[in-house]
Amino acid sequence: VVRLGIGTEDKKLKLIARPANSNEWINLQDNEVFEDGRFFPLSFTEDGNSMFVRSALANGRFAIYRFDLTSGKLTEKVFEHSDVDARGIEISGVDQRLKAVNFATDRLEREFFDDRYKILMDSIDHALPGRSNYVLDRTANDRFYLLYSVSDRYPGALYRFDTTEGKLRMEVLAEMNRQINPMYMSATKRVDYFARDGLEIPAYMTIPKGVEAKNLPAVILPHGGPHNRSEIEYNRVVQFLVSRGYVVLQPNYRGSTGYSYEYQTLGYGEWGAAMQEDIEDGVDYLIDEGIVDPDRICIMGLSGYSSYAALLGVMKSKDRFQCAIAVSPIFDLAKRVKAVRKNTGKTAAWRIAGDRKAKELDKVSPIKLVKQLERPILMFHGAKDRALPLKDFEKFEKALKKAGAKFETMKSDDEGHGMGLPKTRTKFYRKLEKFLAESIGEGTVMVIPGTEVADASEGGQGEQ
Repeated sequence: VVRLGIGTEDKKLKLIARPANSNEWINLQDNEVFEDGRFFPLSFTEDGNSMFVRSALANGRFAIYRFDLTSGKLTEKVFEHSDVDARGIEISGVDQRLKAVNFATDRLEREFFDDRYKILMDSIDHALPGRSNYVLDRTANDRFYLLYSVSDRYPGALYRFDTTEGKLRMEVLAEMNRQINPMYMSATKRVDYFARDGLEIPAYMTIPKGVEAKNLPAVILPHGGPHNRSEIEYNRVVQFLVSRGYVVLQPNYRGSTGYSYEYQTLGYGEWGAAMQEDIEDGVDYLIDEGIVDPDRICIMGLSGYSSYAALLGVMKSKDRFQCAIAVSPIFDLAKRVKAVRKNTGKTAAWRIAGDRKAKELDKVSPIKLVKQLERPILMFHGAKDRALPLKDFEKFEKALKKAGAKFETMKSDDEGHGMGLPKTRTKFYRKLEKFLAESIGEGTVMVIPGTEVADASEGGQGEQ
C-alpha cells in the first residue's frame, strides 16, 4: 500500500502522505518543517498515523522525531545527541516498534529503546569487538539479521545472525578482502584542531604502525562530497599510504555532514575559500605538533570535490604542499556551477559558489591557475565518467602542457567516476607509490618479523 510520495513540481519539493486506513492524501510540502533539506522521512510508526523523521528544525542538529501525518507537526522528540547528528533508526520487522537510534561520534553507536534488542546487539558487539556492526536488513519475523561488520583495520564482512530464542548463531556470508590481516594494519584516531577563524575542526589521523609520530612525510586526504564525512572505519587508500610510511590526515572541514545542519551550512558557498582554509589549517596543525616534516607533505583527492581541493591546494599553497594527486577532479569551478544550476537547480549551485560570479570563481579554479603550478601532480580519469567528461579532462591536460607543468596522468576506458575495478587500483597504486617516493621521499615502515612490505606491483596489494 503506497503511503508516501516525494518529488518535485515546478522545481519545488512536493510531499504527500496518507494515514493508515485512509484513502485521503495530505499535501505536506507547504510546511516550515520541510525547509531547505532539514526533514527526512525514515519510517511509519507502529500505529501508521505518524512517521519517524530526521529533522534539524528545532536547534540545527538532526534529531529523531515523531511526525503526525494529520496535523503535519512534529509531536515528540525521540532522540537527540548533544554533539553529533542522529543518523537513522532500527525498527522491528514484526510491529514497526522503535528498537534503537544510531549515530556516529567517531564510529557507529546506538541509543536503545528496547531492552531485548540491546541484549542482542551487546552480544553481537561482544562477538565482534572493536567494530562497527551495522544492521543492513532483517526478516519480517525478526529472526534473521544481515550484518555488516567493519573497523579501521578490517575491511569488513557480511554475517547472518539467527536470533532464535536462547541462541545466537553467526554465519559468515562473505569477507570484503580476506587477504587483509588486521594485525598488520594501522589504527586511526580522532584529533581536533582550530581553523584560523576559531572554528574547531574534527579530523582523523592514521600513523604508520610501530613508527614514532615525529617528523614524518604525510598525505592530506580530504573526503569527497563535499557534504559527507570521514569516520573511524576501514579506508583502503589510507591503509595503503600508511603501509608505505606516510601519515594520513582526514579533515572533516566545515560543510561536512554529521556535526549539525549548522556545521554543514558553514560550507555553503565556500568552495576554494573557508573550506580550503580548513584543510590548510590541518596541515599547520600537524607541523606545529611536530608530527610531519613540513617539506614532505602531499594532498590527495579521490573524487570531484576532494580532487578539486587537492589541485587548488598545490597551486595556491605551494609552501604547504609538495605534490598533489587528483582522481576524477573538478578543475573549472565556474563551468561546474553552471552545469549544477542547469541540472540540479539554483540552490545546489549556490551551495558551491555562494554569491560569487564567474570571474571570482576563476580565481579558485585550477584550470585558470595552471601557470602558478610549480609542484608535480598525478591525475586519474575514467573515460566513462558522466559527471566530468573525459574531453574536459583532456582540455585541462592541454592547459598543463602549455604551461610547462610537471604532471602525470592515467586514464582508463573501463572506469567512470573514480576507480571501481581492482585491476585499475593495482595499476594506479604502482604509479602512486612511485610518485610519492619521487615527490616527498619514501616513508619509514615497521618490518614485522616473518613478513615484508610488499611492492604495489605484486598484484594483490593493489586490491586492498
